[in-house]
Amino acid sequence: ACGLPSNVVIDMAKTPVKHSEAEWQRLLTARQYRVTRQQGTEPMTPEAALMEGLAFLGKSLAGLAGPWQIFYALGATLAGIVIGILPGLSATLGIALMTTLTVKMTPTDAILVLVCVYVGAIYGGSRTGILLNIPGTAANAAATLDGHALAKQGLAGRAMGIATTGSVAGSLFGVMCLATLTP
Repeated sequence: ACGLPSNVVIDMAKTPVKHSEAEWQRLLTARQYRVTRQQGTEPMTPEAALMEGLAFLGKSLAGLAGPWQIFYALGATLAGIVIGILPGLSATLGIALMTTLTVKMTPTDAILVLVCVYVGAIYGGSRTGILLNIPGTAANAAATLDGHALAKQGLAGRAMGIATTGSVAGSLFGVMCLATLTP
């Protein structure tokens, strides 16, 4: 009833007062109460918590595979790349600009759009850093140092490929760490 999986219950022995449904939800999200498995009273092992985090990640990604969500992700990433390419516009400013457009969306779609704009802006800033020696965002200062030197040697495509690979690998690594290491 509180939005928990069916195999999770609250250890009522640790709760001396009765709470309403909304209060339970707030307390659960604050991680103030011990959560145990329904089969026994043993706390969840780290391995089980890791697998549960990965299962929640997979379930969330499956929910974002709808046609509208893919359309939102592609459009927001393209908008983020354009924002990142333009010097003077940062990823934070891109999120601020896009927040007004996501007011009427569902919360999941709005977060998807904002994350895609941010990631696209950080990635897009490497283009101007490599080609023009002007970082599109502050996060691309290192790409400017190495990438522009490669572009002067005629290896701009290789520099942009390295930036793309680094962006994708870093994003995937960050998502995996978030899914596995957060409580």
